[in-house]
Amino acid sequence: MAAGRLQLLTEVCRQLRTGGTRVVVDPGPWFAQRATPEQMAPLWPHVDYLVGTVEELRPYAPEGAGDESADALAVALLDLGVTTAILKRGPEGASWAQAGDQGHANTHAIESAYSVGAGDTFNARLLFGLARGDDLSDAVRAASGLATRVVAEGRGVLGAFGDEPAVEGLVDALT
Repeated sequence: MAAGRLQLLTEVCRQLRTGGTRVVVDPGPWFAQRATPEQMAPLWPHVDYLVGTVEELRPYAPEGAGDESADALAVALLDLGVTTAILKRGPEGASWAQAGDQGHANTHAIESAYSVGAGDTFNARLLFGLARGDDLSDAVRAASGLATRVVAEGRGVLGAFGDEPAVEGLVDALT
């Protein structure tokens, strides 16, 4: 990510939050490959929910923070200035932390897992839950459960909702 683009993203997030919008950022693997922790630092105070895998978010944690566990990493990420940190942990579920609250959502490993779309499904279900007012713990647990369903189907997100997914079926799966 070019420095100018990152500055623009930071300004957009700042303006959105100023207007009362909650900001969710999942930097994915591409930010870690292109943006240093120092370059990303101005963005974090304008982020309500920082979402990503342990591998994606560990580079941004304060030096040595969260080395002992993913749960500790989620807490350490709050020092960046984000309001909430959510770690997607694949077959180990998900962990979250925010001021005064942290937790973990368990899931189960799937043999011969095909996980294409599971992370995006997690994010979509998380946002759905947060937008409708679910508690963070409930939103993370539901997101982890739906992502696990995607993996369990064995065909990634395309196979998770049947061969001909209808809007009603998708809404039922989300609720």
